Amino acid sequence: MGFKFNTLLRAILAGGGAAPSLPQSAGIVFNLKADSLSLSDGATVSAWTDSSANAMAFSGTGTFKTNQLGGKPCVRFSGSAGQYMTATRAGSALDTAMTSQVCTVMIVGKSAGTNSTGTMFGSHAGGNKSFFVIDGTQASSTIGRYANNTLNCAPAYNAANMFVSTVSSVVPYTAGSGTGLERQFLNGSCVSSNVAGTPAPDQTTFAVGAAPAGSLRAAVDIFDIVVWNVTLTPTEVFQATSYFYDKYSQTKPWAAVSNITIFDGDSITAGVGSNIGVVGNYPYKSAQSLGLAYGQWSNLGIGGIKMSHMITKLPEWNGIGAALSKGMRVAAFEYYNQKGDGAASIQTQNNSYATTVRGYANTKLALGTSTSHTADPDATRTSVNSYYDTNFATYSDAYVAIHNDTNIGISGAATTDANVTYFSDGVHLKPAGYTVLAGLFTTGLQAIP
Repeated sequence: MGFKFNTLLRAILAGGGAAPSLPQSAGIVFNLKADSLSLSDGATVSAWTDSSANAMAFSGTGTFKTNQLGGKPCVRFSGSAGQYMTATRAGSALDTAMTSQVCTVMIVGKSAGTNSTGTMFGSHAGGNKSFFVIDGTQASSTIGRYANNTLNCAPAYNAANMFVSTVSSVVPYTAGSGTGLERQFLNGSCVSSNVAGTPAPDQTTFAVGAAPAGSLRAAVDIFDIVVWNVTLTPTEVFQATSYFYDKYSQTKPWAAVSNITIFDGDSITAGVGSNIGVVGNYPYKSAQSLGLAYGQWSNLGIGGIKMSHMITKLPEWNGIGAALSKGMRVAAFEYYNQKGDGAASIQTQNNSYATTVRGYANTKLALGTSTSHTADPDATRTSVNSYYDTNFATYSDAYVAIHNDTNIGISGAATTDANVTYFSDGVHLKPAGYTVLAGLFTTGLQAIP
């Protein structure tokens, strides 16, 4: 992705504290704001124009509700027939941005009832590519971009509270496998990174509160929808999320913690092979064990990435702590994708990553070794792990010796396990293996002084 921070972000990172305005403001092509409307409480919203310079006009039916969060209004969609709004897609800057698949969509909302599958915003047939709030009860909501299933969305959120749901996309993305990268965030936390870009629109209209044809209606309060024609970095997503918590005078999710926890790595960190999506990956499991809520951690694992690529993308997230006036605790490892480079090169890359991360202000690192795989016994892996057994104190604040774990680390474990319990394809873990890995890194993170 490689977007440089704008002047505003540099100033924020230098001084700390919350962002006074949205990042990448020049890239905003759509900004639907409830507080741009001047209506009485309970009034019907039949026209709603976005506040960007493009002034995209929506029409339909919603309800204006005053004094909802921080004294500010929302547009409420009840989930009833006819309760949604649409705008023509053709020729709009919004369409150009989303069709390019290089964009960021941020929705500030709150559940207004019970949704089976409620579309908040989108331009897709049926709705399986739109932005959803899905909840049987408000305390167990799944929020995100619904891609044929809920596995990549953020689960178990009490949507009776305000949420900031973000999806960023970039095509192509070369620092990993796949043709692009789509990341889903909730309240600043990245919960999944798919190695494919967000699908382009396929309908003639955009809709708010339902799919474009009026199906899959949402019971939801919409406060803001913002679309950028650039991919916001994880730091910028936190910055924009902070802005909205300030705007609506809500307690920021990270207020109660001293550090933001970052999980970095390849597809094993991302959770490939977990079979049950976000709740199956090790960062989510570890965050739950640590008592961390959305907004207090972020899973930045990407399928196919090497440690050298992890170094390249450090500028995307190394400002999170400074932007939120917090420290950072980082859990990271990567071996399998770079194993063909040889032991010396692997050590050089790992050492560079560790030294750089630990050089950031108030940032400490729990450094992991490697899981086993079907190519074990592997002399290169043995050499690398032996090196860190001896030198871990130089490169980590806490050492996570995965290679010593009898379930997922011991050389040859994948072969002897016959892909039954811990390895789904000889490389990636199954849910039981991710639970073991989560336990190892939870212990490592807790051991950081």
